[in-house]
Amino acid sequence: PGNASSEAVVYHIEQSAADGLMTITATLASDFPDEADSPSLSIEPEGWGRRVSEDDAIESDSGDVLDVLVVYTNEAMCAADGSSASAPGCDPSAIEDRIVLAIAETNTAFENSGVQTRLNLVHHYMHPTYIEDADYAIMLEQLSYPADGTLDDVVDKADLYAADLVVMLVDNGQYCGIGWIPSSPSGP
Repeated sequence: PGNASSEAVVYHIEQSAADGLMTITATLASDFPDEADSPSLSIEPEGWGRRVSEDDAIESDSGDVLDVLVVYTNEAMCAADGSSASAPGCDPSAIEDRIVLAIAETNTAFENSGVQTRLNLVHHYMHPTYIEDADYAIMLEQLSYPADGTLDDVVDKADLYAADLVVMLVDNGQYCGIGWIPSSPSGP
């Protein structure tokens, strides 16, 4: 299983868990949706950031490894499985395999490009109650603001697994993705 690409075509190769057959799907690069314009983040959303007491020792982190938490929706899980989101019993193995593959391919791309940073998947899970919105910006805000009553548990999981990054997978073809970009990056 994996992906291969040329300048114009992306090939996705996967093995069926049911019968073991390999499938190759070709997608024209031009068929992928555009990226959304990233909103500028002037302040960190309230509630995010590791919450520790003054008694807890915080070890410094070199940044060589970024710990990633992935949360996905029922709709995304069923789409990865090839099922309808309204069909009962979607198999999570397809989306879980894709999550692991995405981390591995990103690390390979980093290595091949001379980037020292690596991603480490610390946890992945399907959010039990979240229903996707049609608007990416609304979903980003729901993920970012943990006191709005929508995805409030995600920040707790990010703290529990000490995640540096949180990724949410949805079944929405509006964009390839969206995320916050700090308005004034800090650091050296």
